[in-house]
Amino acid sequence: MARIKFYSVNDLSSGYNLSKIEKLLTQYHEGKEVNDINDIIELYNINKFFENKMHLTNWTFDDIDFYGKTAKSYLGVIARFIKSIMMILLKFYIMRSIDFIRKTFGKLFKGLRYTKIFHQISFRSS
Repeated sequence: MARIKFYSVNDLSSGYNLSKIEKLLTQYHEGKEVNDINDIIELYNINKFFENKMHLTNWTFDDIDFYGKTAKSYLGVIARFIKSIMMILLKFYIMRSIDFIRKTFGKLFKGLRYTKIFHQISFRSS
């Protein structure tokens, strides 16, 4: 299934994507869950349409309001998902750095007899 993507306000695929947005936002409003990063990216792109005041010509003011509010309600979900990914990446890079420090400076600290202090301070598992 092709995902919804915002390119620009002048893109010719906007009408096609807006008709898909209509169906997808109705599904989300009815309880569809966000499952993965692809859903997050798609919801972000959906919000770009509404930020640029784009809608289908057959939508009523109530439709525009409903779809816009539904899309906007997922901004918090998007932010939390991205934040969780950032925390996972941060932990990964911190653990790699600690491993590098241990391998690089371990011999130095061992030679200076600071091994016990070094392990207590730097390598406590959380």
